[in-house]
Amino acid sequence: ALSDWMQITNTAPMFTEISPQSLVIDEDTIGSIQLNATDADNDNIVWTLQSQPQSGAATIINGLVQYAPKANYNGTDALNIQISDNLGGHASLTITVSIQPVNDPPLISSYAHEGNENIVHWFTASDFFTHFTDIDDDSLHQIKITHLPDQGTIRLNETPIEAHTDISISDIADLNYLPALDWGGTTAYTWLAFDGTDWSVLPARVEMIIEPDPVDIGTITKTGMEDQYLEFDESDLRNFTLNTTSSIKAVSLPPHGSM
Repeated sequence: ALSDWMQITNTAPMFTEISPQSLVIDEDTIGSIQLNATDADNDNIVWTLQSQPQSGAATIINGLVQYAPKANYNGTDALNIQISDNLGGHASLTITVSIQPVNDPPLISSYAHEGNENIVHWFTASDFFTHFTDIDDDSLHQIKITHLPDQGTIRLNETPIEAHTDISISDIADLNYLPALDWGGTTAYTWLAFDGTDWSVLPARVEMIIEPDPVDIGTITKTGMEDQYLEFDESDLRNFTLNTTSSIKAVSLPPHGSM
């Protein structure tokens, strides 16, 4: 008797696309690419991400590849996709990813300045540089005062500025704060920074702490009659060094009489 033998061989699945495939995305965004494959034997195709990319993370579901770069990363990356039919047949494809740089807004921080009553306080560029950071290594180009102090005046030389005035780095040497006359205490203004492309998203606060001038007081001598009131008025303070922020307080009471 004669027998007919037929050898059945498995055919590996194939990608429809040619390797490598390219994906171009912007920094801090998610990109996707749809891959396709066929199997001559009509076997079920299994999609596998062979390893995670070095500079991001990827997923694959039914040929749809999604890729997310690490935060603030730009440059190149790559990932390898494998298809198999679970019968020993497989194929691989590489995706090269190009992540385009996108400018990130700068970050600024709050701080405080100290000054003295009735004395102009001058700012320097370093006052703002030291509280400015930019992940893209951009430099500080301009500042903008967004909210003026409640007490005193921000000026360029002797000219008061308005809120939301843009001030270049070269002009900061002319920027100064003039406290209100005879005023001491704490007030504040807010500012934004510009890196040449974007302004900082959130403003920072600068406190101006103005030390009042010390007062100079002396002894008040009053002469009166028995059983009569003695009254005090401003003339009793004429030899004192006071200002509009000064106040008078009795720290002890007389042993004979009341106030």
